[in-house]
Amino acid sequence: MGTASITLDNGVVVGAIAVVNALGLPFATSSQRTEPGSVRQSEERASTQRVAAAGSGGEAGVADDAGGASQPPTLNTTLVVVATNAILDKAECKRTASAAHAGLARALDPSHTLADGDTIFCLATGALALDRSSEAARQVSLITLQSAAADVVRLAILDGIRCADAVSTPAGEFGAYGR
Repeated sequence: MGTASITLDNGVVVGAIAVVNALGLPFATSSQRTEPGSVRQSEERASTQRVAAAGSGGEAGVADDAGGASQPPTLNTTLVVVATNAILDKAECKRTASAAHAGLARALDPSHTLADGDTIFCLATGALALDRSSEAARQVSLITLQSAAADVVRLAILDGIRCADAVSTPAGEFGAYGR
């Protein structure tokens, strides 16, 4: 699980909390840590190998070529809640959640796969009004907030990956990325 927040110039706070169990790996171009405490990022398209490994399990309840039971499919998802102190109506929250999916694509490679159940929700506390003095001001306020939502989703996902520990479950041993 990871978190991140941004405070905009107008006092609007946009935060995210992400629970990360994605098929994809951190999107990156360097095998070095980008800064102290950051996620180790892969240069050699490791996510392609992970997708291939996930796809080799077969469907649950389907026999393999030898007649035996196959492994159940890999279950992956990234769940995110974006929260803001801005006043947003239901449609604006829905659009903000939709825009925040860009952060998932910025953080994970690949993202939004058939093996993932990714979803993002948005909530607004209604504590601070956006500039709605004109239609142009309203649009700029929402675009700025939604861009920040995508940024905090990316940061929360990377924080979740950085903070992850290996776990042992009845389904198997799951190592932490980059450790």
